[in-house]
Amino acid sequence: MTSWAKEYHHAVYLGFGTPNFIFEVKDLNKAIEAKMVRNPNVFLSFGYQKTPTPIFQFTKIIRWSLEFGISPYRANLQIADRVTDLTGTDDNDEGKEVDLGTHIDGFVTYLNPTLDLYFSFNEDYYAYLGFGLGLGFARVNGSYYHLDHGASDLCKNSTTSTDIFNNCEKKYVDFNRIAASSNALFVIGLKHFGIRYERGGPEITMSGKKYTIHNEMFSLFYQYRF
Repeated sequence: MTSWAKEYHHAVYLGFGTPNFIFEVKDLNKAIEAKMVRNPNVFLSFGYQKTPTPIFQFTKIIRWSLEFGISPYRANLQIADRVTDLTGTDDNDEGKEVDLGTHIDGFVTYLNPTLDLYFSFNEDYYAYLGFGLGLGFARVNGSYYHLDHGASDLCKNSTTSTDIFNNCEKKYVDFNRIAASSNALFVIGLKHFGIRYERGGPEITMSGKKYTIHNEMFSLFYQYRF
């Protein structure tokens, strides 16, 4: 009997989870000028997948798939370890996250051919690990303070929010761009339901800057296969 996971070639899915979005601004030498992170909230994501298809006749473990996804994001906390008068979280490797009244909003989409290691345990259970490279589209809008590399000495010596407001340059971004996109994912599925871990995003070079929109997300999903 053909397993459930092998009967269908396309799927659309709707997932929800708490993403870890990171928005970085770097110069062309990759020195960081500013870094924004998300305020933890539950976000919905939507995607389409051409389900994993064997590449070789002699093995069904090595497969390829086509991943398309849409994810909104909002990054409204800025990494600023030196700010002393604001309470911020420091529970990750990025640094102290503080609210300076700035935010970056938008969404990212991607279309990535993906190489997968695929395992089907019986008619209903399957899992796969994939790595993909393709094209992405990013909508970016908002503002941030230029706190790090390239900032003035007066700004770098500012240790309170008031000093930062007065001494550091507030920059605004508003653009749409197509750029190369990469992703890594791990999926465990049971018929229509599953758990999905995904990491990746586009890097955009323009006007002497590199903008990276990095998404790391665990989500529960429901999918319809056909």
